[in-house]
Amino acid sequence: MRILAESVDTVRQMYRGKIRESRLAEIQAVIDSGDCYYRHGGWEWHVAKMGKKSGYLYKLQNNQWGYIILLKSFYKKPDEVGTHLKIEVAPTRIAQTFVGELQGFLDSFAYTFLLNHEPCECAIHLAVDIQGWDLPEDFEKRLKRQGSLQRTFNGIQELEYQGLDNVCATYGKRETVMFGKASGLQFTVYRKDLEMVKSDKVDFYRQLWGEMYEADKPVWRIEARFHHSVMREIGNGTDGARVRTYYQATDILTDLWRYALERNRLMDSVRFIDPMWQLLMEDVEFIKSAQGLNIKRVKKQDAAAIEKNIGLMLGNAITVAVRRGVTFEQLIISLRNFALWEDIEGWYLSKDMTFNDFVIWLRKKVHERRMTSKVAA
Repeated sequence: MRILAESVDTVRQMYRGKIRESRLAEIQAVIDSGDCYYRHGGWEWHVAKMGKKSGYLYKLQNNQWGYIILLKSFYKKPDEVGTHLKIEVAPTRIAQTFVGELQGFLDSFAYTFLLNHEPCECAIHLAVDIQGWDLPEDFEKRLKRQGSLQRTFNGIQELEYQGLDNVCATYGKRETVMFGKASGLQFTVYRKDLEMVKSDKVDFYRQLWGEMYEADKPVWRIEARFHHSVMREIGNGTDGARVRTYYQATDILTDLWRYALERNRLMDSVRFIDPMWQLLMEDVEFIKSAQGLNIKRVKKQDAAAIEKNIGLMLGNAITVAVRRGVTFEQLIISLRNFALWEDIEGWYLSKDMTFNDFVIWLRKKVHERRMTSKVAA
């Protein structure tokens, strides 16, 4: 067996903020005119209206550059803070762009469409392509995993992509095995050499795989798909894991991969892991080496208790700052350098505030304390 490539297959970056209503008006004007192309800032987008099931009102797509933008949450008004923006990035764009540069593009899109934008969550798919190995007939029986949902697709002739991630196969030979739900940690093994033909990406993958690729042999892809809710839980439960943006998450991608394979272990016997699986767990690296993190998932904790404690802490910080004559700018810098800053971020985000809203709120509270508190006298 040989590893042809390890790659980040999909990135979905989500942002919170308020919609720039002028952008909505421009997009709607394009649709009303019967045109289907929106042009702004040197970019051209194919525009379409979405159904409520998608969660967003508009889809802006540019396959040449490998971006799909979902804009305007169905569940929030434009002038309300909400997750109004989700950007999906194709594997071709991810492979061709440095991590920092890619995050810069995503942030620039957020600035274009949102006021006071802030990245809030991301979803990531990790993939390894291998040759010299075939899917065992007893694969499902030997795969020891946490969770029970399993889907086996037969064939690849009727394959299509929904968005950038959902492989659908309907008949023929047994070519795809999938475990888990799209809304969780989904794990799948499928014939990438067949899929790349259907998705018209043969040249891209042959270049990615390089000289080790043998065209007359099958390529199997092993893929772990981390939904943004799973990434959020990992951020909640894992010390040292910052995963709100793709840029942040790249620090721990190798740890995430090992976590996925540990939760989906191919066993050689009752006691031992299959040697091939062991190789994938120990030798594969994504961008950076493993950090040795103990990956844990924790759902959102008791919000009421946490919010109360953070609120009390901020109130005390304001009081101390006023007493000591600390300037507002010094207070902001101190809070942002504080070890619990991410908890403060979670506090104001839970109240539908952006960072700019939080600064305005904090400035108002400091002013009130100075005007009314005895400590300022």
